Amino acid sequence: MIVMTSITFVWGGRLTYQFYKKDGYTLKGEDYRWIYVKEVFGDNTVFLQIFNLLFVVIYQNILLFLLAVPQIYLLKVDSDTTFSLFDAFIAVLYVGFGIS
Repeated sequence: MIVMTSITFVWGGRLTYQFYKKDGYTLKGEDYRWIYVKEVFGDNTVFLQIFNLLFVVIYQNILLFLLAVPQIYLLKVDSDTTFSLFDAFIAVLYVGFGIS
């Protein structure tokens, strides 16, 4: 559980730093990907709001939930399990995919 939480914490820190590098925390800052979204949808606010609802609000929350499911499972069901070589392998894969 500690390894999973630590990896998630480092991953969140990396995302925060990347957002900071792209001036996401300034008052005039905007996520750089919105430029591409606005190119696709133009000034049509209805489509932008639908995209925001479907992708940002629903899809990303489902994705975050699915990332948390293994930790929830480990906490509630299988908390007595020892850390194995397989767990280390999966942690290395997780970190490797997070770096790329």
